[in-house]
Amino acid sequence: MIIDCHVHCGELDNSAPQTYEDIAPRLDEAGVDGAVCFSPVMEIYDRFDPDFQDNKYWQKRREHSREYLCSLRNRTNHRIYPFHFVWNDFDTSNLERYCGIKWHRHANEPEYNYDSPECAGMLDAIREQGFVILLEETYGNTLRLVDGIGKGIPFIIPHLGYLNGGIRRLLNEDFWKRENTYADMSSETSSAAEIKEFIDRYGPHRLLYGSDYPFSTSLARKKVIEELNLPAADEELIFSGNIMRLLKNVRQAKPKVSTNDKVIPRT
Repeated sequence: MIIDCHVHCGELDNSAPQTYEDIAPRLDEAGVDGAVCFSPVMEIYDRFDPDFQDNKYWQKRREHSREYLCSLRNRTNHRIYPFHFVWNDFDTSNLERYCGIKWHRHANEPEYNYDSPECAGMLDAIREQGFVILLEETYGNTLRLVDGIGKGIPFIIPHLGYLNGGIRRLLNEDFWKRENTYADMSSETSSAAEIKEFIDRYGPHRLLYGSDYPFSTSLARKKVIEELNLPAADEELIFSGNIMRLLKNVRQAKPKVSTNDKVIPRT
């Protein structure tokens, strides 16, 4: 089984083709059985407004995005594992519908209200569910979560840390010495040499395969792993074993069939 653990999926952000119908052929061309999916950023908050204040428009947009994502679990030809994209609404309702958490912002984007009681409540709910957090944040806030308010939660750092302070900084500071931390190798920012260095230092059981679709493809990133000529057991861990250990609320999925068959309708 092969699982792409980093896929943006939604139908409201028109900046790139990101619906399931857009994604499915990309998964098939790589022989991928399923994907960890989360909403595109622009379906959760306005990333281009650093002073962003929530309003009814964005609340409805988030609700639509989350409903669409969760609807894919039983209505597609692939195994879809939805991750709840946390924002400052810190919505803990219906978390049982998800398999994990996406926590995301870049340095020039609106900030999380880390000091609020709602944030503490969100983290407590994440611990209670046993979720992993796919964390893309500034370096300081990454440490604040991993070593502080998020203690006891496993974390996946995407893109080998490229946007969490940079892979060289994280390697130099031995960030992944923490046993509750993992990395994915999604996007073109992670080179084969850096992926191999990570594996040599921390082992194949700490690395996850992902594409960062639509910014790269499942096939392109799969080829990077295959060209490393790793032992078959190591490839199995990277392609699916590691992420399957971390996912929660996973249901038995129906067998994969051709995407030429009918899939979910556009709404």
